[in-house]
Amino acid sequence: SEGRKLAAEIRADEAPEMPEPIEVASNDPPRESPEISAVVADTKPRLLPSVAASPPDKRRAAIKLVLVPAGEFYYGCKKNGEPCDAAEIPGRTVSLGPFRIDRTEVRVSEYRKCVDAGACTAPGSADGCNWNMPNRGEHPVNCVDWTQAQSYCKWVGKRLPTELEWEKAARGVDGRAYPWGDAAPSCDQAVISTPDAAGCGADSTWPVASRSMGRSPFGLFDMAGNVLEWTSDSAGSHDDERVARGGSYRSAPRPVRTSSRDWLPAAMQDASVGFRCAQDASPVTASTGS
Repeated sequence: SEGRKLAAEIRADEAPEMPEPIEVASNDPPRESPEISAVVADTKPRLLPSVAASPPDKRRAAIKLVLVPAGEFYYGCKKNGEPCDAAEIPGRTVSLGPFRIDRTEVRVSEYRKCVDAGACTAPGSADGCNWNMPNRGEHPVNCVDWTQAQSYCKWVGKRLPTELEWEKAARGVDGRAYPWGDAAPSCDQAVISTPDAAGCGADSTWPVASRSMGRSPFGLFDMAGNVLEWTSDSAGSHDDERVARGGSYRSAPRPVRTSSRDWLPAAMQDASVGFRCAQDASPVTASTGS
């Protein structure tokens, strides 16, 4: 059935239980990624289509969500015998309330439904963009700016994750350097750059969830590599810049650490940038456009 097909596409793991929360927040300024050759969209104000358009696929929107329970986790750079990057948060234990987050990055096929419904605008079409490439429906949508990512998440009744949420979902509670642990990344765990070419030799992104060995403690795919992911946080006092996390298919191993942070112009549309959505933990029904 269609329901079983959707469930099979996105494998589910049950999240471990966490301690109770003590709320903490942080918004230190991040850095610009050296891997990105920016394709910056027109920075003039843009008129986006109204989100009051055709309804989204509620079943897919719901099945992708993973619950991350409330509780403490290790946030920021953990000095395991090597220095932290200047932009990384000094490591410390913080607490966060419960939330839900998508198990996978948003696919081209999912974003296309939003465009077809009139609720989203088309991504960029520069070199490396997946939008008009054949056989890329299961790849992450890329070449979308921050506002486009935000609009899609709103359409499916979600939002972009905060930095704190993204990092907890990526590393769990034990301060691991990468979603799978402290071992250095390889193409078995993440879609990253290698001496041969970017994207583990493909010079492109890969279909989402292609690296099961790289799943996070909460069962999320591609929290390291494939595409950088927009978060809701601004870059300090710079309202025209936003924080992105996770590294991309163009990244060397170090920038895909769970504590690594990048700041990007909010209007950037680049092949190395995509997103996933999050949601408050209280039950929320996906938007119907009404």
